Amino acid sequence: MAMYPYGPLQALCYPIYSTYYRTTRKLCKKHPGLRRLFPHSPFATLTANLGPSSVSPPHADHGNVADGMCLIGALGNFNADKGGHLVLWDYNLIVRFPPGCSILIPSAVVTHSNTPIQAGEERFSLIQYSAGGLFRWAANGYKSDAAWKTTASEEDVARREQERQARWATALKKFSLWKDVKVKNYTGRARVEVWAEAEAGDISDLTDVESEGEDGDSEEEEPLPKKIHCA
Repeated sequence: MAMYPYGPLQALCYPIYSTYYRTTRKLCKKHPGLRRLFPHSPFATLTANLGPSSVSPPHADHGNVADGMCLIGALGNFNADKGGHLVLWDYNLIVRFPPGCSILIPSAVVTHSNTPIQAGEERFSLIQYSAGGLFRWAANGYKSDAAWKTTASEEDVARREQERQARWATALKKFSLWKDVKVKNYTGRARVEVWAEAEAGDISDLTDVESEGEDGDSEEEEPLPKKIHCA
């Protein structure tokens, strides 16, 4: 159950999967004491909520990456028609969320919670995510923001500010659009004739950072897994 959703994440949100996977791989390579959660796991962290009645109030996980995903898996023994629903407040949605199911949501920017279960029932959850600080650490050359500023040149600071101002647009490009999925353009690597009439801003694609190899790294890296088998 923990690994099954990696396939859909890779297929339907490839730019996000790519960023997570490559960053986690770089961190493990830089810090050999770190280990992946599971094979092909793009996530750095797993939290197990062991209940016996895991219920969360409305919240957003602001420590996570805004342009990323959080993988939530429900476990236990409860009547999913009567409780344990996932509430996505910003979307005005209540989602039936039975045990054994998983869902991917941008938990840093979407307020979410789950409804109580019935007396005598049990509900647990497995949460996989990556903290935003890990991405900043890697982007800073494996140092904190404060340490980076002590060695950054004026040009570096100016470039970082320019990137910051454009970050929202870069972040939006990482989320697949339904038109991408319909034509099976999961990676955003190629233009498709179906989009000829679309606005440029409507077409998802890899970010500039990804197309340049991320963080300017010139070292050769093993390629991303081409396909994850979910059997």
